[in-house]
Amino acid sequence: MKRLFTLLLALLPVLTLHAQDGVLQRIIEANSPDALSASFVMQRHSPMLLEDIKAEGVVFLKAPDKIRWELQRPSSKVTIFNGDIPSAQHLTLPKEKDFACSAEETSGELILVLIPLRKDLKRMFTRIVLQADKKTLLIHDVMLFGKDGEETSIKFSNIVTDAEIPQKLFIKE
Repeated sequence: MKRLFTLLLALLPVLTLHAQDGVLQRIIEANSPDALSASFVMQRHSPMLLEDIKAEGVVFLKAPDKIRWELQRPSSKVTIFNGDIPSAQHLTLPKEKDFACSAEETSGELILVLIPLRKDLKRMFTRIVLQADKKTLLIHDVMLFGKDGEETSIKFSNIVTDAEIPQKLFIKE
């Protein structure tokens, strides 16, 4: 889980460097508030499992580097990054040259497709798809397509930007 989350944290700066006609830059700006809170539903499909794994929770972000990722169902677990973005299992954070990026537009959404170019990322993912609302430009869906047919979907809802988030949420107990 930490490895997946660390990769997600690294994706926004990567996208900034792939701006096409300013669309991606506007998405980055919309998804980089001083503070953000959101609910999420994460679902993982693996051909190795009889049924999908589903988890629900909330996430809190506070610029520049505080994150609280709180799983609430099916079990409770809190992961806090308080200025210390880990290199989970020696994962080197991605850079712009590590992905080929393309953007598509549908009636109500912008879809960003990232194809890993770096060897270690290719071993983990065949592609990463981010969906953003066309009006607000907020990313609401992240889909990670792994090798061996594994898929992880994270759907965000109740997104509040520039939310008042107490500092105590980012204190590790």
